[in-house]
Amino acid sequence: MRVFLFIQNYGFQRGRSLLSQVLLITMTQSQDNQPAWWESVQKILDNKLVGWGVPGIFIAIAADHAKNARWKEFAIFLGITVLVFIIIRIGNKLLPYFDKFLDWILTTQIPKWWTQITDRFGAEYLARQIAECEEYQGRGFSGEGLDLENVFVPLGFNSETPVSNPQDLTSGDQTEPEQNSESGQTATSITITTQQESEISSLLRKITKKNSRLRRLVILGAPGSGKTTLLRHITLLLALRKQSKLCRGLPQLIPILLRLRDVAPAIVADANSSLAQVIAKAMGDESTKTHDWFIKQLKDAKCLVMLDGLDEVADDEHRRQVSTWVYQQLRNYQHKLPFILTSRPQAYNQAPLPDTPAYFVRSFTTQQRNSFLFKWYFNLEKRKNSRKQSQKQLKKIAESKKNELVRQIDAVSSLRLMATNPLLLALIINTYKQKTSLSPTRTGLYKQVCDVLLQGRQSASGTTRYPLKPEQKQEALQALALEMTKRQVLQFTLDESNQDSNIFLAKEFLQAELAQMVEGGQQVKPEDFIERDDSGVRELLSDRKQEKLYEFTHRTFQEYLTAVELTKAEHEPYLLEVFTKNNQYLDGKNNQYLDWRRQTILFYAGQVKVDNLIDAALNNPTVATLTLAYECLQNKLRVSPKKEQELLKKVEEGLKSDDLEVFKLAASVQLEKRLNHLNEDCFVGSSEKEDQMAIATTETGDKIWPGQVVDDTEITEAEYRLFFLETTNSDLTIEIKPGEIGFAQGNAFCAWLSQRTRERFGEAGICYRRETSTEKFHLVRFRIPEKYHQLAYYLAAGMWKEADEETFKVMLEVAGREKQGYLQIEDIQEFPCEDLRTIDQLWVNYSNGKFGFSVQKKIYLEEGGILEGSRTSSPLLKIFAPFIRIYARFGGIRDDFDLDEIYKAFSRFGDRVEWRVGDNWIDLSKVKYSASACEGHLPSNFNTNTTNSKNTFFFLASRLVKCNI
Repeated sequence: MRVFLFIQNYGFQRGRSLLSQVLLITMTQSQDNQPAWWESVQKILDNKLVGWGVPGIFIAIAADHAKNARWKEFAIFLGITVLVFIIIRIGNKLLPYFDKFLDWILTTQIPKWWTQITDRFGAEYLARQIAECEEYQGRGFSGEGLDLENVFVPLGFNSETPVSNPQDLTSGDQTEPEQNSESGQTATSITITTQQESEISSLLRKITKKNSRLRRLVILGAPGSGKTTLLRHITLLLALRKQSKLCRGLPQLIPILLRLRDVAPAIVADANSSLAQVIAKAMGDESTKTHDWFIKQLKDAKCLVMLDGLDEVADDEHRRQVSTWVYQQLRNYQHKLPFILTSRPQAYNQAPLPDTPAYFVRSFTTQQRNSFLFKWYFNLEKRKNSRKQSQKQLKKIAESKKNELVRQIDAVSSLRLMATNPLLLALIINTYKQKTSLSPTRTGLYKQVCDVLLQGRQSASGTTRYPLKPEQKQEALQALALEMTKRQVLQFTLDESNQDSNIFLAKEFLQAELAQMVEGGQQVKPEDFIERDDSGVRELLSDRKQEKLYEFTHRTFQEYLTAVELTKAEHEPYLLEVFTKNNQYLDGKNNQYLDWRRQTILFYAGQVKVDNLIDAALNNPTVATLTLAYECLQNKLRVSPKKEQELLKKVEEGLKSDDLEVFKLAASVQLEKRLNHLNEDCFVGSSEKEDQMAIATTETGDKIWPGQVVDDTEITEAEYRLFFLETTNSDLTIEIKPGEIGFAQGNAFCAWLSQRTRERFGEAGICYRRETSTEKFHLVRFRIPEKYHQLAYYLAAGMWKEADEETFKVMLEVAGREKQGYLQIEDIQEFPCEDLRTIDQLWVNYSNGKFGFSVQKKIYLEEGGILEGSRTSSPLLKIFAPFIRIYARFGGIRDDFDLDEIYKAFSRFGDRVEWRVGDNWIDLSKVKYSASACEGHLPSNFNTNTTNSKNTFFFLASRLVKCNI
């Protein structure tokens, strides 16, 4: 099949020279006795066939036979031409399937068979990893039995701690200040570091490169953001030898997944433990054979080591010891072994790995959310497909169920925000099965989940004689959760022989709690309460039976149940203690005590009025307490107007503070208010559909973005200073005047703001630009389809190379040509106008009218460029028109034009936009990715990734005219 693709590309890109020679030979032979009509045909053939590639060769030969009345040979070569057309067409269709099959054989099956033959222990280890990771582990809703491989949705990441080494993970993350060619202003002398979004495939590719200096990364994310699921998915695919699904060209690596809270006791007990010893202990097999096997694999750098949950090491000092041990292992293997570590951000900040890039998990976009819902329902339908329905029917059912739930989610803005978190989205799905309506609050949703699990499970099994009611079971779990939170542990056991200080011995505690609840002389043993399958308690707990250890299925369940218990009046003093303890707990740099309870406090604040908490924060005003208090306010929790004003006044005072952290908090609050005001219309009612987003044109010809809103107040100095502080190494002393900000820096601010908006609202596609009709810095907010969010960010941040590559990437996506990796002529001729208009307007807006397809089209026409259909030819063209149309359908080029004229015009255009130097066309390595490049120089990637690059712009310009762009 690769031969077919080569033939097609050779015919389009290289065949012109060969074909010209064939035409010269065939057209000059036997000049005598030519039919009268031959001269006209020869002109057409000479004009048309040069652009037809390899099939054109056979048509030329066939025409020569027709000229000499050799009709048999003419028919043969005409048949060959049709056959080549069909082969090319079928080859294009079958190539992806052939590639997929070949990839499966070469990268999955053969390595698997080879491992089974040559390394039986390794094969058994991989089989164990598959068994442990193949099922999607939904927290709080076991029993679905969904395959992780089929349900998983790739996560997006954002680097906020890029490394300057250009050969490693974050190459391209920095943009140099540019001279604005029109205004003559230099944006700034300080380099602004931009945030760059990545997929796990690109991150894995970079840390597994042999020549990469930094072969490690940290993944940070909020509770339930999918960190653990991501590592389990990577482990599964590597164990299945399906690494190509993660990343093309990824080497065959042995996955090693360790939960740090499980191995932390061994590390703390012996800081000199080797990585191989810790892995063997985690497997429960410390034999010499196991130890030696891991030593060999680690030494040969054949492993990908994944360390999950640094934040789940509860003790602050132990966490630092574990972090130190991890870095020591990196050094032991001379930084040649790829490592991934995950954590919640606050905990990682207390024990970071030196010189290690950290990537933040992004919230689900609407597209990711909908993809997850569809995959969930589709795989669920496949699993229970007893009526043997077709795949098409199952997909239709899944799509219907997805759309029904999406309507419910989109109808409530708070639900839409919750659905950007993978864990909460899974909880929404499972709660929706049992409830007719969903709670619009996070706290309410967790309450519904507990009700469903503790009551619904027992009712469904028909069990009615269990001595504890659902609310009593939750009371016992609440008390247990609070006690564990006070002790700062995540695991408990009923085994009284366990002496681990990081594990709560809960048997006696549970016995006392249960004794208060059971009436009529009945007795419930802690073992029965925990282990009984139909009680629903096990749904909220996960266990490690061999070690007799238990924990809540996700830390957020422990936090929620603790918060419910804290609403009881007798516990309020304990909660207020968080705000009144001395600075050993609340210091902004060592904030472990508060971090441990942060989510619990937010759950608590969702159930009661939080005036007392705000009072405590105001009486002990530190960055930590004020941040937490403002989070309660930000999440629209129950706060009296008086306390709200007191808090905002305190924050306003922070804008004048010399303390960097206090100022950043105050500026963040001010900016948050602006974003809420600017975007409140985006979250009222159901979401706007992407296909409804069209750019409007005013009577004066100005382009109006969909959902465009102009801010009526100017950006403040504090807001812009916050941007500077978070993106540079500057301090509070730098002088900033928003009204004097240059075009490039204004764009960089807008890029940063769009990323901040996405994190706040979980909504991709909300963008900003500077209002150009005034000298003051006013924002214009607009919305674009999600698939263009990253392009908009790159352009606003001045990351021209990344924007150029992203432009071609999204054009492939729109044309459905991602697998092929190139565009054909018919793809350009049929490219959707609205998508083309969106891409062009983003380039035009963020380059101040210097770059963009429409700018290039204007220059092309000024240089005498010809458009498709603008020229007429011989009357015989009408005879060939049906054949030309048929050929075009098979991927050929329709030529209603003179190739020489087009090429000359395109050459003049190339000279104007500096794609041509002298008589030579530049390649991508010579493209000037800079704001100082000449007008129309960008985008350029598109014109070097098509089947006929030198004539591509002819069709693009024609399409732009037809689309009125």
